[in-house]
Amino acid sequence: MARTLVHALTLDDAYGWLVFKSVAGLRLSDRENVGLAYSSLTALSREFAEISVEAAFDRFSKDDLAPFIDTPQGLQVLINWREARDRRRAR
Repeated sequence: MARTLVHALTLDDAYGWLVFKSVAGLRLSDRENVGLAYSSLTALSREFAEISVEAAFDRFSKDDLAPFIDTPQGLQVLINWREARDRRRAR
């Protein structure tokens, strides 16, 4: 697991994180995955945690969600998400 995580962090692209997700799904129990997810989500700001949860449940296209949000593509995803969230709240 540690090597796979280092691999994902080093690549910092969708492929690296997909490999990590696959290995975690095979090697970790549901309880361990819940712990990992909880720890990861609570380490994020509320906005990025909400984006991550929405992406996990297919409210975002997987191709549109940049794993590195500080790229121009990732920034645009964040802007689009905030605008959609604000429209939902305004209803």
